[in-house]
Amino acid sequence: MNLVKCIRILEFERHLSQSKGKDIAISVEAWDCSGDPAFMSVWPAVASSASAVMCIFYNRMGATGANKGQKPKFGKALSKIPVYYANLHDENDTSRSDFDTLLYSAFHAHNENRDREEQLVLNH
Repeated sequence: MNLVKCIRILEFERHLSQSKGKDIAISVEAWDCSGDPAFMSVWPAVASSASAVMCIFYNRMGATGANKGQKPKFGKALSKIPVYYANLHDENDTSRSDFDTLLYSAFHAHNENRDREEQLVLNH
């Protein structure tokens, strides 16, 4: 399988403000793995070394009314992931804020893991 056909990579930097008033720049490498079932076999390989995973899908019924609170069924392995509802036609910044929250959490988790690994090396 040629991975170039099923993955599109977008690199960008996102600037976020921390609670201490200090800005941080987070380098993002977003891999669009396609929702096409033909490429499902590569999803675990891509996600295995990721700091965060975001699943984006089109909800044909819309995230309004009775189905807005219903969580999509991703299976047991992904049952605890947070779900954010967005409507690209809305004028609010909820989607951007949710994305920034994901980035901030991934950034801190990545730094904590790196610090833990460095500490293990120093202790041996």
